Amino acid sequence: MSKNKMDRRIPALEPFFESVLICNDKQLRPYIETFVIEPENISQEKLGTIFGIFEIADESEESSYIVNYLISVIKKEYFLRTKGGAFESFESALHKANLALSKLAEHGSVSWIGKFNGIIMAIEKSNVHLSQTGNASAFLLRSKIITEISEGLAPEGPEPNPLKTFVNISSGRLETGDKFILLTANVFDIFSIEEIKKSALRFNQQDFIQFLRTALGNELQQAAALVVDLKEKVEAPVPSADRKTAYHNAFSQNAFAKTKPKEETIEALVQEEAIEDEMAKERGGHLYIRESETSGRTGISAREIWIATLEKFQIVTRPLGQGWRRVSRGAVSTIKNKLRKKPASGAEVITEIENQEIIMPSAPKKFFQWNRAMSPVGKFFHWLAGLFSKLIPNLSKLKNVFLRLDYSQRLYVILIILAIIFVPFFAVKFFGSSHKQAAPPPIAEPVAPPIPLEADKNVVRLENLADVYTAENIQRVINLKGKFFAVSGNEIIDLENKEAFGLPDEFKNPQFIAGMDDLNLIFIFQDRKAIAFSPVSKKFQPNNITIPENAEIAATETYLTYLYLVDTKANQIYRYPRAEGGFGEKVDWKKDDTDLAGVTGMAINENLFLANGENILKFFQGKKQDFNIEETATPIKSDQLYTRQDLEDLFVLDQANSRIVRLDKDGKIISQFYNSSISEAKSFSVNTDTKTVYLNSENWVKSFQME
Repeated sequence: MSKNKMDRRIPALEPFFESVLICNDKQLRPYIETFVIEPENISQEKLGTIFGIFEIADESEESSYIVNYLISVIKKEYFLRTKGGAFESFESALHKANLALSKLAEHGSVSWIGKFNGIIMAIEKSNVHLSQTGNASAFLLRSKIITEISEGLAPEGPEPNPLKTFVNISSGRLETGDKFILLTANVFDIFSIEEIKKSALRFNQQDFIQFLRTALGNELQQAAALVVDLKEKVEAPVPSADRKTAYHNAFSQNAFAKTKPKEETIEALVQEEAIEDEMAKERGGHLYIRESETSGRTGISAREIWIATLEKFQIVTRPLGQGWRRVSRGAVSTIKNKLRKKPASGAEVITEIENQEIIMPSAPKKFFQWNRAMSPVGKFFHWLAGLFSKLIPNLSKLKNVFLRLDYSQRLYVILIILAIIFVPFFAVKFFGSSHKQAAPPPIAEPVAPPIPLEADKNVVRLENLADVYTAENIQRVINLKGKFFAVSGNEIIDLENKEAFGLPDEFKNPQFIAGMDDLNLIFIFQDRKAIAFSPVSKKFQPNNITIPENAEIAATETYLTYLYLVDTKANQIYRYPRAEGGFGEKVDWKKDDTDLAGVTGMAINENLFLANGENILKFFQGKKQDFNIEETATPIKSDQLYTRQDLEDLFVLDQANSRIVRLDKDGKIISQFYNSSISEAKSFSVNTDTKTVYLNSENWVKSFQME
């Protein structure tokens, strides 16, 4: 790599944090805090560090725990999902903080509203992200110029809204030598921005912190400051090691260089191989030649293959041959003795037996003594055993004979052996079948109907589905924070107590429906308009939303406080953020050209999944990801999907095969639930805590328990 390119590289930056927290009244300590939350493991390191200042200008008891509670919420959410980037985690942490504050307000804790001041920042690699609320401030000191980077980030509005505490995010690039100064508003009661700048430039980091601590402690009852210095990360030098403990880098150039081995190393290898060869001889009586010991050949000849095959065969048959030889040795010896008495008739037999390379163990003397006293019948059987031992071929001799043949002779031998084995078989099959009489046609037996999903894995056959509700024109069943609701063409039904709430006339027969857990609302859409139903207040509220005029919405779902719509005509997925009075402007969330034709359902956790009948499409940060369903005997059809933000598993409604399939995050089948009524289902919803699945057709809502 050239020197110029090395100079243009982006240096690794390391933040150094110093905190100043002044609270002369201990009773006010819970209302102000600085925090620096660093990654706890390797998987979290890419998210960097999140830090900031929180202050509540309210001294009521109900506000005393909010600061620490909010810090714990942000810490948990920011490092919860390490798969995405730092910006997504920062955005999710702010969203979770807003929800936490909104829930506090719902439970009556409202005295802090309008009195909360905070700065949240995240630094990862060479990037920084920032959000602000209230009157706390953040400054950047770069090249002797100080800039208020938090200006204009606080939400504006006549009345504070807990759900919009942190709204805007500002991001930027870091440079070596940058200094961030986070301050509560009352610091400016004793210092101007210019005085802070001059002091930061005049003092080094430690002296500047001491200056702030002394000045703020003497002049203010309560204040906070957090100073961050960005310096180029210095890699620790690798200590030199002696020869005995030298470190070898397997990925260095030297690892792939051709080096000549030293003589003593070669000698040691030769000695080691000699020892291994001796051990091999003792173990099996054979010395196998390694490929590295051949004369530089890269292939294996036909002769070597035959040798290896015959040796393997000999190893397998040797124990059988040895056992047979132990049994028949006495008989063979008897035959040899008898034949030696009659050389005119048995000389050839004696010569052939003596020439065979049969290794026989020495037999005990008692065996021969008993053999001489045998009855005629016993002698006959021993003679017969000897005859059989004579007929057994010697594999070593056959091998030697076979190896002396040339290639064509070996081929003829193999063909002859195959002919001897298979020709009689086919002859019997052919000629035998020609003499057979035609068999009478078999009597047809009634064939049992096939069992659905008989060859599929992990199938649970549900005898019955429990009846839950009966109505007309049921559109969708929704799990909202553990409670199930059915939405029909005319009303919303609480399936727990069977209470029904009629839809306004202009929203009857809705085009699409979505539930949002984080706000505990059900959204009804009709003619590019939206209303929200709250099960708590039991009221409908109009919601603002802008949907393109010619959009063809095929599926809708929510994640956190975002609404996602699939427009098959524009081949796009829209994401709408939650805003005052409804939803803000949409953004085109899909960032590739994946075809969305045929989409029928959607589900979202940290990934977004789409069902299109044949396949399941998986997206992350707007781009399609690889996702394959495990193959099974009956291919899975995807009509509708279900998952949640805190659930890794994905549920699939397969109407054609009357089943609900549960998949893990990698597409492996966990379980399948079959019942013939599932083929009628239009949508479904799942509560994994109670292991309950609710399904709806146009006329009924039914449920079953997952085992």
